[in-house]
Amino acid sequence: MALTEKRKMTQKNLAAHRSNGPQSRGPATPEGKARAALMTPQDENALLMRRMQDSNFRQVWRVTNLLLKIKRQAREEEALEKPSRSLNVNENTAI
Repeated sequence: MALTEKRKMTQKNLAAHRSNGPQSRGPATPEGKARAALMTPQDENALLMRRMQDSNFRQVWRVTNLLLKIKRQAREEEALEKPSRSLNVNENTAI
């Protein structure tokens, strides 16, 4: 698979996304929302730092995944270039 090629979404995947979507929308009850509000940083600088950390993490994650894809593709190309060794070939061994 090429690095820029995207997989197509199947009907099964689309149905799974739609059925799981409502479950991942955050807290729905007032108690859950209050609990979530307690976990957020109150200081403006803390909010900025959190956004910067998240952004840096995403950049590192993207670069890491790209490097892994490149490494995997190089391994696949190397495997295609090398002829596979046959197990039925007798080696020249002198006694």
